[in-house]
Amino acid sequence: MRTVGFLVFILAVYASGTVAQQTCQLCGAGKYKDVSGNIMCIDCPASKFYAFLGATSINNCTTCGQNAVSGNGSTSAAACTCLPGFYLFNGVCTACLAGTWKGVAGNGACTACSGSASTASTGSTSADSCQCNAGYTGVATNCQACAAGSWKSILGSTACTACVNSRTTLGSGATDISACECPAGSSGANGGGACVPCSAGTFKPLSGAASCTPCQTNSSSAVGSTASTACLCAVGYSGLAGQTCTACGAGTYKDTTVAASTCTNCPASKYYSGTAASSASQCTDCTGNSTSVAGSIAASDCKCTAGYYTNPYVGAASTTCTPCVPGTFKLYGEGACSLCPAGKFASTPGGISAESCLTCPNSTYSISAASQCQTCPTDSYAPSSSGALQNCICNAGYWPKNNPGSSGVSCFACDLGKYKVAVGTGNCSLCATGKYLALTAQTAAAACQSCPTQSNSGEGSIAATECSCNAGYTGSNGATCVGCVAGKFKTQTGSVDCTNCTSGTYSATVGKADGSCTSCGSDALSPSGSVSPSACICSVGYEYV
Repeated sequence: MRTVGFLVFILAVYASGTVAQQTCQLCGAGKYKDVSGNIMCIDCPASKFYAFLGATSINNCTTCGQNAVSGNGSTSAAACTCLPGFYLFNGVCTACLAGTWKGVAGNGACTACSGSASTASTGSTSADSCQCNAGYTGVATNCQACAAGSWKSILGSTACTACVNSRTTLGSGATDISACECPAGSSGANGGGACVPCSAGTFKPLSGAASCTPCQTNSSSAVGSTASTACLCAVGYSGLAGQTCTACGAGTYKDTTVAASTCTNCPASKYYSGTAASSASQCTDCTGNSTSVAGSIAASDCKCTAGYYTNPYVGAASTTCTPCVPGTFKLYGEGACSLCPAGKFASTPGGISAESCLTCPNSTYSISAASQCQTCPTDSYAPSSSGALQNCICNAGYWPKNNPGSSGVSCFACDLGKYKVAVGTGNCSLCATGKYLALTAQTAAAACQSCPTQSNSGEGSIAATECSCNAGYTGSNGATCVGCVAGKFKTQTGSVDCTNCTSGTYSATVGKADGSCTSCGSDALSPSGSVSPSACICSVGYEYV
């Protein structure tokens, strides 16, 4: 090339017809000339540069840094730019990082792959180098994460691989089969082996290779349980699901494993002294005729039912419940039977309340604890609920003849001529004068009969024959009394005849009760029984004037 240049120069000289003196100047920056002669300087080759004048050898041209390039005749290091796939970092052309690329020479930054794409190596020079990352599939411009339960370990557009044996991944985008884990409720090494369900009594809340966790003491769970709340307390124990299980206390039981179930009280009339009972059948029955409240814990909690009382066995600590005897009663509980109060009775055993004691009716009485009422003495009366013999008092028409003024004694009918109006201890009353009573046990004064007209009787008269005619009247006792006729009189009661007025007197009065007949006067006479003055005649020796 230098020869060609020289020949061109010689031809030019001869063409001009003149050989002139030549002017030589230094080769410019970016050039060199390593031979003598009138030839042109040569450009430093590509990827080299020279910043000064007068370079005499290609060796004067400085080589650009590694992975950098420059054009022919470059005059400075600034002309050196990084190759495609490289960018300038701290003055050094550095390969684009994985996941980036650069398609042209220059010192600018590399371009990142879009989305979840990357490159297989550093120094990529094209967007076509971008591929979906491990854990993603699709085209580089639209990479989609592998769905949960699948994985992909390489770059590219290949499909994700599904986990096997019911395994799953913790979310999407898994990059290796080791991300396939046994689901909650089972265990096994990560990868592709079989998953073993958690056995009964264990649980596992998370996926993975960890072992299943045992349930708390006295609880259990179903096979394949995934949470501690699947651990339910065993029969005989209570507590919230997944929490401490406590033995059912005395007097209670639990026969289910339902979540949050509590212990149930033993039914009434039963008890249980132990703990952790798993069935109502473990509750012991109270002995006959006794009962207990629900949840009782000992035989001593069993109390006699209403109508029964505790009767200790001789020489033994146990007790039995015996019916209350007639005349007594008892509510539920301890203690002896209560006595029916005076004035009441209970004829049957086993009375359960005060209402079991019935009221004694009228004319009867009872003392406390009576099984029946006693009848008052004959012809006496006591009000209902009477509690003693002394409450019995004689009926009307009867009186305590042998014990005047007393109660609770024999009563006798009021005699003839007597009556008694009220119930009580008083004596009988006499019929009033002018009356008589021929009956016994009479209860009113009206029972006394009146004597016939113009007759009378004494108090307590017992028959009509005790009625005798009044003065001025005559007749048989109890019969009709007739007034003494004129000229007669009767001064006493009784059945005697009337008496004539004495001679020398007279009386015109009928039924005259006194003997005061009217005198005829001196020296005049009349026959006895005279009824008028005309019966009076002058005595011998006297004349009527």
